[in-house]
Amino acid sequence: MNTEQKVRLRELIIQQAKFTGTPKKLFDGGGLFLYITKSGKYWYYRYRYQGKDKVLSLGKYPVISLKKARELHIAAKSVLLAGDDPNQEKEQAKAKRTATRQSFRAIADEWYQHKKPGWKNPKHAQQVINTLTTYVFPHIGDRDITHIMPVEVFQILSAISDKPETASRVKQRINAVFDFAIQTGRTTYIVQSSKTQPNPKQIKE
Repeated sequence: MNTEQKVRLRELIIQQAKFTGTPKKLFDGGGLFLYITKSGKYWYYRYRYQGKDKVLSLGKYPVISLKKARELHIAAKSVLLAGDDPNQEKEQAKAKRTATRQSFRAIADEWYQHKKPGWKNPKHAQQVINTLTTYVFPHIGDRDITHIMPVEVFQILSAISDKPETASRVKQRINAVFDFAIQTGRTTYIVQSSKTQPNPKQIKE
């Protein structure tokens, strides 16, 4: 039996709706509904995908307004009409955002903005970002910082081994970014790489 009300929601109805001891749903049509609980009011989209009933969380009211909930509902329906699962699409988008925040470039930019006020010489500040943009970002800028291997840093430094001063600055700045990533909880190790591999005779047993 379908118990959905026939009238679409209005902001006043939502604002006046109270939790009365039992969770209840206020429907807006097309599977969109507001779930009212003791802890608050939450938007959901109920749909069927590959023969299974599913529910997509759209956020909490009033952070997500009625207008915004309807926009998210339309977007989710579009994903479903394209043959995809809105929940899976949401998780993939979340993973992509997380990966972007974890990229070497994103963390390096954050480190740069953190350090820049302490650099009195604007020319030096520009040289720092130019060094990363020119020699580092093209190779590992979009890589998740936790996945970057020492050999990748070694290859970057090897490519500019004919410029020892530049290579030294590049290595120093890469290490500084990794150190910042450790301090901010994005990774647990720092990549160390020499410009040349050690002589086997120098390696202690």
